[in-house]
Amino acid sequence: MKSKSAKVLAVRRVTQDNQGKKTAGIDGVKSLTPQKRLELVDQLRLTDKAKPVRRVWIDQPTKTEKRPLGIPTMNDRATQALVKAALQPEWEAKFEPDSATDFDPDAHVTMPLKQYLLQSGLSPNTY
Repeated sequence: MKSKSAKVLAVRRVTQDNQGKKTAGIDGVKSLTPQKRLELVDQLRLTDKAKPVRRVWIDQPTKTEKRPLGIPTMNDRATQALVKAALQPEWEAKFEPDSATDFDPDAHVTMPLKQYLLQSGLSPNTY
């Protein structure tokens, strides 16, 4: 997580590749110039405390009520992308060691839990 190339990739993901790249957090930053992106790379620290998120209420597709959505600052999003890039390969290997398929972050949350319970010798049907 100290790798400069990993930090550059994390900043690129949240400022250029991400669908919500133009969504401002509580800091009001919607987009970054190339110079500001390089400054963000140099500012990324895992020791910094996260800033408060901007709370937005969005419609639910099947209901008439709304649900809260927290939008973090650009710096916090880049830090999250950096941590995800570091942790995801390890967790892929842990949950799918014998499988030919990769871990799918979009898969249902119970699938890794069932895999873990099976590996632990517990019955997944009890949970």
